[in-house]
Amino acid sequence: MKKHFGARLRTLRLGRGLTQLQLAQRVGISDRHLSRMERGLVSPSFECIEKLCNALGTAPVELFQFRSPGLATASPAQAPAAQNAQAVFEALLEKDAILKSLPGLTVKCVDQDMRLVWFSTASADSVLNDAPSCVGRPCYEAAHGLDAPCNGCLMPAVLQTGESLEGEVTAPNGRAFLTRCNPVLASDGRIKGAIHVALDISGRKQVEEELRLVRQRLEHLLATGPAMLYSCEAGGGYAATYISDNMQSLFGHAPQSFIGSSDYWFANLYPGERERLFERLPLLFEQGHLTQEFRFRHGNGGWRFIRDDLRLVRDEDGKPREIVGSWLDITDAKASELAMRDSESRYKNLFMTNCTVQLLIDAESGAILDANPAACAFYGYSSHEIRSKTIGDINVLPPDELAEKLREARALDKTLFRFRHRLANGDLRDVETRTSLMKHGGRNVLHSLIIDVTENEEFKRRILQLNREWKEAFTHGPHGLAMLDEDLRVLSANRLIARMLGAGQEPLEGTRCRIRNSQDGWPPRPGQTICAEVGMDGYAATLNVTITPLSPSEDMPLRYFMVSVANYAESGG
Repeated sequence: MKKHFGARLRTLRLGRGLTQLQLAQRVGISDRHLSRMERGLVSPSFECIEKLCNALGTAPVELFQFRSPGLATASPAQAPAAQNAQAVFEALLEKDAILKSLPGLTVKCVDQDMRLVWFSTASADSVLNDAPSCVGRPCYEAAHGLDAPCNGCLMPAVLQTGESLEGEVTAPNGRAFLTRCNPVLASDGRIKGAIHVALDISGRKQVEEELRLVRQRLEHLLATGPAMLYSCEAGGGYAATYISDNMQSLFGHAPQSFIGSSDYWFANLYPGERERLFERLPLLFEQGHLTQEFRFRHGNGGWRFIRDDLRLVRDEDGKPREIVGSWLDITDAKASELAMRDSESRYKNLFMTNCTVQLLIDAESGAILDANPAACAFYGYSSHEIRSKTIGDINVLPPDELAEKLREARALDKTLFRFRHRLANGDLRDVETRTSLMKHGGRNVLHSLIIDVTENEEFKRRILQLNREWKEAFTHGPHGLAMLDEDLRVLSANRLIARMLGAGQEPLEGTRCRIRNSQDGWPPRPGQTICAEVGMDGYAATLNVTITPLSPSEDMPLRYFMVSVANYAESGG
């Protein structure tokens, strides 16, 4: 009895894919004691039997049914088929633990009616892991809950023809399997069942699909990318071995035209380019990489500038194996480069040779980045000296006010400024600065045109001084003075002439002046002194006056300047 029990325990353990150590740890005994139990050397206690049943997930009665699980659950009608498969079952049972350790592998043994006799699966989520409920049932029912064999299943054909078959099958759950099915023959050649081996390749299929998508994306990139990729021999004629499909769309040539020979490439090079390119080619073998530019005829007949980036690939022995590279159309960039050179030439003419004082100033820091010769001469610094300064070194504004002016210039809130600049010798000059914001060398730069307006400012200051002196003389002078328009209406008059006319403190501006009893005629000649009765809206007196016409101009009409040569006392004041 102990030996039968030990053998049954071993069969159930192997059917669960457990080692002696794993089962012993679940039960709480040593693996050595479990080994002696399976060899029939010791008997288990009732407590140990309960723990064994819990660890194996089976009922106690199973431990004492000394037959395979298939025979134990088979119906009387299924018993003959199960007995015929007993030999197969016994042989495979020993290997069950090994089979369960192979990822994705499922092995099934079925009878002629496709009922499960024995199986082993490494898929933890497979319903076939519940052995007692599956043995004796049709495999398609036990595994997938179907009423008929799965679509594409190989077993019906094998059981009918007795020929081994293999193929790729997709299960109802969507997983893909690589399968092989072999018949099980009796001694008389009769087909009594089949062995079905299935390897889950769903992961591999997923990887293959991902690789296919990656390859598809790569092909799309190669076909639509801005660069043409190629490979060629690393010697001889450097014949092309691969040209990406976008050669046609980028350069108007069929990729196949380049394969196997360099003649087609040579034929479409700009005259003289071939010799120049081959002169530099040894650098590729020295450095491992090389970049060249050349002109190549487009399929439409026009010439395109190409930048060719080459890489040398060596084999394990370090010998050149092939050259890989890419072509990039830089025709537009070349055009921009030529335009930039032309722009730089114009800049030198406008900036360096212009007689107007010009500065390039960093819009943030105020550093002087460049100054033309006219600026160096104006400020009295050498080119090196002025580039080492900031605008704050020559502008006399306080730092906070100067910073605000720089902000206004950056924001384009103001482009015309009036400053005072200090020269190298300490002199101060009034300047008018016209500033514009521009990009130069990746930074915001203020381009300033500087005009010396010191003399103009001095002239303005002199005019203001003369105006002040004239106003003082007009208001407080010893003579009565008045300015009349062409209709003899008073534009301005000082207090003295008002007193002469008897107006006292009353203002005369806007009143009409009347000249009567003039013996010398009207209008007077420039500088002529006449004696006349002068009246202004109710005020009148006989005065000796000089009335001088002031010549009209575009912005000033005819005016008269009247001076009374009689003083206040003589007029009875």
